[in-house]
Amino acid sequence: MGFIYFILFLFFRFFFQGLKITCEVTPHHLFLTEKDTAHLGEKKIRVCPRLATEDDRKALWEHLDVIDCFASDHGKILTRNQMKSSRLVFAHGLD
Repeated sequence: MGFIYFILFLFFRFFFQGLKITCEVTPHHLFLTEKDTAHLGEKKIRVCPRLATEDDRKALWEHLDVIDCFASDHGKILTRNQMKSSRLVFAHGLD
């Protein structure tokens, strides 16, 4: 079971228990997989959660009916110190 399948499992579990829960997806998670990182470049495609497998990507498409929001994954403007960090997460240049 892939990462996205696990997340969807948790979502449905909580949803059917009657909890108020939402689910969002980004365009890059709908159209890209971990294999795209190689030709796009690791520094250009660091996103959180990470890009997953082809099966995970297909699972998102199969469950669009329960996704509440399509998000852009744009972050805030970074400070100089944050830009020096090696732990940045972003999807630069994918919009």
